Amino acid sequence: MQISTVQAAGGKVRLRVEGDTIYVAGEIDQLSPRDFMAGFLEIVHNMALGEKLALVRVDVTELAFLNSSGIKEFLSWILRRNRIPPEKKYKINFLFDPTVSWQPITLPRLRDLDPEGIVLTPVSRPRQISIETVR
Repeated sequence: MQISTVQAAGGKVRLRVEGDTIYVAGEIDQLSPRDFMAGFLEIVHNMALGEKLALVRVDVTELAFLNSSGIKEFLSWILRRNRIPPEKKYKINFLFDPTVSWQPITLPRLRDLDPEGIVLTPVSRPRQISIETVR
């Protein structure tokens, strides 16, 4: 899949696709993230079906905040995916950072929509250490 990077909400969130991975970074705290998320996820869904992908990865490790409206957009995508015939259905693997407070709480609820088709993979990111800390 190939989609150009989308900067939305004054640059607070970045959505991009490389290969079979969607990268979502920044903060989704807008009143209506549907304006930029719904179309993006619909394109991803259609490309995954068209390319007959078995798996789509969603890297949210750099997504610091996701409000309930943003959760609803992921929910709508998953429910759309759940309605396709089993032989065409792709899995969704959320790559997440367990140290980001909302991720280990919210993502398991999304997995509950299809425990066989939604995979959660914790990713440990190396933390930046300032030079002053080392001294």
